[in-house]
This record gives sequence, structure tokens and C-alpha cells, in this order.
Amino acid sequence: MRKGSISPALVVLFTVVLSATLLYLFPIKPLPAPSGEYKIGLRILELGMDKKELASEDPNEKRRLLLDIWYPAESTDGYERSYWLREPIYFEAIEGTHDIPRALTEHAGQVRTNSYLDAPTLKKEKGYPVVLLFPGTPALVSLYFNYAEALASNGYIVVGVEQTYANIAVQFDDKAVVYDRSAEGDFVNRISQAESEDLKIQETFQYLSEDIDWIKKYLKALNSGIEYPDFEGIFDLGNLVLLGHSGGGGIVILRAIEDEDVKAVVTLDPAIFPLSEELLSKGMDAPLFITMSEEWREQEKYEKLDILMNSNRNKLYAYEIDGINHADYAMVDYLSPIAKMIGSSGGYFDRGGEKIMRRAVLSFLNEVIKGFPSELEKIADSAKEIRFFSNIDQ
Repeated sequence: MRKGSISPALVVLFTVVLSATLLYLFPIKPLPAPSGEYKIGLRILELGMDKKELASEDPNEKRRLLLDIWYPAESTDGYERSYWLREPIYFEAIEGTHDIPRALTEHAGQVRTNSYLDAPTLKKEKGYPVVLLFPGTPALVSLYFNYAEALASNGYIVVGVEQTYANIAVQFDDKAVVYDRSAEGDFVNRISQAESEDLKIQETFQYLSEDIDWIKKYLKALNSGIEYPDFEGIFDLGNLVLLGHSGGGGIVILRAIEDEDVKAVVTLDPAIFPLSEELLSKGMDAPLFITMSEEWREQEKYEKLDILMNSNRNKLYAYEIDGINHADYAMVDYLSPIAKMIGSSGGYFDRGGEKIMRRAVLSFLNEVIKGFPSELEKIADSAKEIRFFSNIDQ
């Protein structure tokens, strides 16, 4: 051994010891078992659009995105379980947005999910209701795996929308990676030249919501079974649901106000504050379930919510939830056990609140889409951290 050199064996030993120490201090937390009867398949597809990408510096770039499609599967035998965080670039991106050091989250890359890649679909007459899932802006669709699996196992198809430039990072099959630009404000400034910041954000939400038109056309094409024979007839596009968190929540509220095809809306701490009173006063025809963490509850947001609640032409339910932060909806407790220590998590979801939240979302959709009795007030009464509100006379 040359003087001053380090033995490769020592490097390997140090790496093994470090990995073991991190796993001991930060154990891997498995994803929750799905509550429904169905096995879950997952297919990740690219959707290209014949539409100029306004957020890009390249004037010739066309907009494209990824769709993560969870669905009831006929069989999962012989198919690989998906990784939760499937791309290594996610950890670098999460460090930049969640302020959790990469070294403390990379072990989560070993977590497998309850979803099986490319498993065959379970056919059903008239298909399954479709839930379009929009993560926070920026966030990752993978950080909402718990909701997607809960719904898919109970007879819904969930389409997670990975929107380029709005999500933390989107990696395509050709290895191209598109990072978000929202942190620098570059994204909204490319989309909108409005004078006020709120109007810029609203117009950016409008731009992102237009992806839904392309997604609906693509799902209709998939329903033909030409590209994927087992997808034939599985999408019940007559029962279209929108689910969004944070910026994704703002996108789905804006869209639901304008789109009569939407049958139900779920928003988790939605970015409602930049939406104009004029827009919100139009109301929506779809039933709405909205949840509010401690961080979300500010006077301006309540005023906007009052406008939406008073103008809504259908039922509206709301939860105020104590003991959670805005990021809790995005599975931060699964990312790292230090989430509460650094303020990313309020702690309640790790103590059972997340399970209650998944149950509430499923209950709302079962009520609206499948005609089940409402359980939202009963669920809220079971937890002292949750307060229930509705525009329906009790």
C-alpha cells in the first residue's frame, strides 16, 4: 500500500457501516397496505402534445408529461413491485424543495410499493371511475402513492399527472430530465405577463389545467385498446374526479369551475389565495371536499373559501385538521423520521391521521360517485384533531 493511500477494503467497510448506521437511525417505513379488495397495477406512460412549451427556453420544444396510471389488476403474479421513489434524481430534487438532506432520504429508494408494473387490468363492465391526481407545485406524484393505492384498491383508476416545469423533476424514458422553475419565479413569468403576482399564478394554473384536455383525449384513445389491449374500456370518463394538493389543488378548483365533465373534486390545502374573487364567485357544479392544515388557515384563504362555499351549486365539505403541516399530505413522514424535528411534519399523520385522511377521501368519492351514505362527519367525530364543516343543512 502506498503511503497516504486508502485501502479499497476500508472504503467498502466504511460504506457498509455508514449504510447500516443510517438504516438503524432512520429505518425504512413501508407504505400502508391498501384497504380495498383489488390488486393494483401501475403503468407509466408518456403523453406528447402538439403544443408549444411556453416554459422552455427552446422555441421548438413541444409540451409533454408523464402519466402514472394505477388500476385494479387481474393478476400480479410474475410482475415486479414498483419502487416508491423510482428515480435517483428525486432525492436531489426533494432536498431542494423540502430542506431534508439527501443523505437522510436516499434509503427510501429501497421502499417497494403495493403496485405491480404493467400487470394486466381487471376488466369491468363500464370501466372504473377516473381520478386525475395533481401534486403540489412543485412536488412529485410519487409522494401521493398512499392515496393512489387506497383508491385503486377500492375500484378507482388514478392517473397521477407529472407536469414538466411544475413538478420537482420529471424524468422521461429518453433520460431527459425536466426540473421545476417555480422556486425562481421563472415559470410563472414565462407563462404570464400579468401585472399582479396573484394573476400570474392564476394564469399559470390555467395553462397547467389545459393539460387535462389532452389527458382526456389520450385516455379516450387508450379506452379503444389499440395501443394497450388490456386497457380497452377500463376508463369510465363519465365519472371524472379531480384531486389536488397545494398548487395542484388550485389547478383542479380552477378547472372544475370551468369543466362540467368533472363529477367530484378533492383538494388538500389548495392554493386558493391567488384565485380571483371573480373566478371563485362563479362556483362549481361538482361536489367539493376541501381539507385545511394549521399552516393553511389564514384569514385571506378563509375569505376566498367563503366565496367558493357560498357560490358552489353542489355539496361542499371541509375539514380543519390540527397537528399537521402543509407538507404532511405529501408523505414526508415516509421520507424521513426527522421530518417533525425540522418542522416539515406536524406529527398527527404519523400517529394515525394519515389513515383517517385516506379513509375520508375514499368515503367522499364513494358517496358522490357510487352513491354510498356520507361518512365524512362520522370520520371527523372520531378524531379530536378534525373539525367538520358543510354547506348542507344538518
